[in-house]
Amino acid sequence: SGTYIRSLINDLAVKVGSCATTVQLCRTKIGPFTINQAIDLDQLDLDQIKKNMITIQELQSIVDSFILNH
Repeated sequence: SGTYIRSLINDLAVKVGSCATTVQLCRTKIGPFTINQAIDLDQLDLDQIKKNMITIQELQSIVDSFILNH
């Protein structure tokens, strides 16, 4: 969900008769999660995973739908 920034940049360039490209794009938030909560992959370990896990009930409050395979 959200704004398609790459498409917006392209559309703006076309509108002014030019061309453009997105050089760098950083998503800072998705749903209730922010970049400040992100964990570097090189720092990710089992303790970090356990500390940051959410319950199925919390997930249900965040997303509209999901498929749970078992």
